[in-house]
Amino acid sequence: MTEHFDRWAVLVDSSIAASNRADRMAGLNYSRKLLLIQHGALGGLGSKEDSLKSTLCLPRKLHCVNHLYVYSLEEENAFKTGVLTLGCSERVKVTYFKPGIEIERGFTDSKLRVLFVGHPLCEQLHEYLFRQLRENFELTAYYKPHPMAPMSMMMGQVGWTVISGKVNFPDVDLLVSYPSTLVIEYEGAGVPAVVHSMNMLPASSADYLALLLETLANIKAERNIV
Repeated sequence: MTEHFDRWAVLVDSSIAASNRADRMAGLNYSRKLLLIQHGALGGLGSKEDSLKSTLCLPRKLHCVNHLYVYSLEEENAFKTGVLTLGCSERVKVTYFKPGIEIERGFTDSKLRVLFVGHPLCEQLHEYLFRQLRENFELTAYYKPHPMAPMSMMMGQVGWTVISGKVNFPDVDLLVSYPSTLVIEYEGAGVPAVVHSMNMLPASSADYLALLLETLANIKAERNIV
């Protein structure tokens, strides 16, 4: 399963625990396997001052996970502390993995190329940032909505190209994103990101915008874009 926060994770875990107990009572030597796969970056759960351990904590922890797939040691520790019971975390097998995407290469566009990784909570910020960047650079900009949280209608009228396909990932110079799994996936392909918090508003984005402008200016110089 890829659930680790909500009632579905608890339901699956409880069901497997009950089935295993019934099997033992019947004298059967059989134990069901439960794999828990991290889906999405955990960095968006709290502020930079918070550790992953303090922001990820289930009130009812999971008992029956046999194999845990996570992105890193830090996130392994967060899951073991906040999601799994002590007994489960001591015996669980852990595998690190990096999500992979296939980026559409071969573009010859001489403009700076920016991908906004969308989420409904970030729409106001992203529209503002796009307009600010367009005043400073000649851009080819893309907007990729969250696959499970559809964008509002107005986001299709901003001036960027909306990437509607779930398996379409354009080749870009930079990502503008909240702490998304796509950041990890694009960084694995050598594409950097400037990450903002999920709850950042335009009124409080001055420092972030300055960093974004500086980063794009450096990329422009490296690519020798006039």
